[in-house]
Amino acid sequence: MTIRNTGICVGIIGIVSVKYSLFACWGVRPLSMGGAFVAVADDVHSIYWNPAGLGSIESPELTYTRLISLRDKASYDDFLAFAIPLRYGALGMGYTYDGERKKMFGNEENYFDIETDSYYLNIGYGFSIKNVAMGLNVKLIAVDFNSSGMSGGIPVDYSDSDFIIPLDFGLLWNLSPHLSFGVLCQNFNEPSLKLSDSKLEYLFNLRPGIALRPNNDLTFSLEIYDLLNNTKGASGGDISMGMEKKINEHITVRAGGYHINNSDKSMITAGVGVSFHNWKFDYGIMSGSDIEDALHLLSFGYRF
Repeated sequence: MTIRNTGICVGIIGIVSVKYSLFACWGVRPLSMGGAFVAVADDVHSIYWNPAGLGSIESPELTYTRLISLRDKASYDDFLAFAIPLRYGALGMGYTYDGERKKMFGNEENYFDIETDSYYLNIGYGFSIKNVAMGLNVKLIAVDFNSSGMSGGIPVDYSDSDFIIPLDFGLLWNLSPHLSFGVLCQNFNEPSLKLSDSKLEYLFNLRPGIALRPNNDLTFSLEIYDLLNNTKGASGGDISMGMEKKINEHITVRAGGYHINNSDKSMITAGVGVSFHNWKFDYGIMSGSDIEDALHLLSFGYRF
């Protein structure tokens, strides 16, 4: 998700808008692979990464991810999603909560306590025809913003909310059993979230990717974020890459690099998945230069 603040922020709304670029993806398995999942998209996580991948789902799936560190700083605290196959294609639905709490201290005459709650509902559909799949994702996003504090020694209380509906289109092309190409056209309708005098544009984000599977137990993937550079250099052309190796029928390991060519967002990622019967449990970590600020994620899933 790519957001730009185009308003003239005279208060505190502009401070909050910067936060969205810190961590903008969902699911332990994709993030453990460096966020390079657009061309992989073969499970319920396709509801975010590439809705075309829903077309390959053959049985109902359920997943829940929880961010267990830095919940007040990083985006997307909780992610719940399920997918069910239909007669033609598959339907997916996801819910995500993102809560942020900040204390902006200056002095006794200027400080703010800020609370932002964001709620995301995703409804996606994907289908495949031979070796090509397509999908559409409708996102309903509601944001509640509240602040209290002092400005120039005068008490200030402020609250606002807005609601938008971004749209995503996905394509997945299996060139062979070992090679696939995917593309996500994210926020192609470019809606704007309006809070007071601040307008936050959800920019069109073209994200192509490629996945190589030398065998059934090994996957390598690569993805380009904001290929058209609509973020004007902030994230344009960022590269993410990852790998996934199935050790045996119960254990899978993953690793990757998230926005590896962007010094402001670059993270090393890793994770491990354990499956037993129809249950899946995953742990993932994303870290920059300071391991103390690493993001730790846990998830469980079930395939019916």
